Order: sequence, then C-alpha cells, then structure tokens
Amino acid sequence: MSEKSLVELRVGLSGRIVRLETHDETLLRKLTALGLAPGEELTLLQKIPSYIIKVGYTEVALDRETAVSIILSCD
Repeated sequence: MSEKSLVELRVGLSGRIVRLETHDETLLRKLTALGLAPGEELTLLQKIPSYIIKVGYTEVALDRETAVSIILSCD
C-alpha cells in the first residue's frame, strides 16, 4: 500500500487515514471532532471548488491547505 495526501486522491476513490500532518492544535481538534482520525476511511467526492469528503455518514468540505495535511493509505 502507498501513502498519499488527500489532494493526490482521485475523485470517487477511498483511503484510510494514516496521520494528520499539522502542528495546529485547533485544526487537529476540529478534524477529530468531524470524525477525521487515523484509522478512519474516507471517500473523496469532489475537488473543485473545495475538497468534499465523506467519512461514515458525514460529508465535510475542506480547503486545500487542510486537505494536504491528511495522509492516506491507498491500495
């Protein structure tokens, strides 16, 4: 399996979160509260104008800066 940033994932594909690469504690708390934590699987629904992902039953819109910090394990 390879690791890649969320911005490298193609629309419609899924990956499992390996880590969140940010030192911003506020952002980490926000992402965790939204269900974005290591081990969780997400699907990329859209890239433009913002990154829309689905985690469980939740859909979340992210800016590119945040999407870059989400590292996934992909097949």
